[in-house]
Amino acid sequence: SHLLENIVRMRAAEGAATTDELTGLPNARALSAEMRRACDNATQTGKPLSIVVLDLDGFKKLNDTHGHLAGNRALQNIARGARGVLGPHGFIARMGGDEFVALFPNQDKAEAIEHATRLQKMVEQAGVELVGTPMLSTSWGLALFGADGHLPEALLSAADKRMYDYKRTKEERTAARLARLAAHVSDATSAESIRYPS
Repeated sequence: SHLLENIVRMRAAEGAATTDELTGLPNARALSAEMRRACDNATQTGKPLSIVVLDLDGFKKLNDTHGHLAGNRALQNIARGARGVLGPHGFIARMGGDEFVALFPNQDKAEAIEHATRLQKMVEQAGVELVGTPMLSTSWGLALFGADGHLPEALLSAADKRMYDYKRTKEERTAARLARLAAHVSDATSAESIRYPS
């Protein structure tokens, strides 16, 4: 009947409106609704709620080096891996691009950090499996319901700021390591450091 067809079509449209087409993960719209629910629940129950904003590092380089199809495949593999890491009760959404947000209802800071660390390892592994080198990693930031606010916007903002702080210090650490390496190489190749037999 037309009615059934319309209901099926409407449900499909609703699904598309809350699902990221490429990865099948919930999208920003679905995240917004889920965060409101999770914050309301944490307010009512007094149970913890942690949220993690996660950004892929090396994704642009992967796209530039191996093409957009490889980039798309990486995102799909990461989405699949994230579901495996978080299990049936975890919630992770793709915000678009290479940014994801995970919610951890009833989980404290230590548990959320453990999950974020496992997500980080999974992303690194996904990169290696796809292109043979550890091209992908993550930067992430954590926010806690209560300590960082009681509204979705406040929590997202706090987690996002920490993610960018993490990314900046990670880049600074990498730059410092490369500078040390370069200095070491130039020391090793300078004439003064060559030991002539006496």
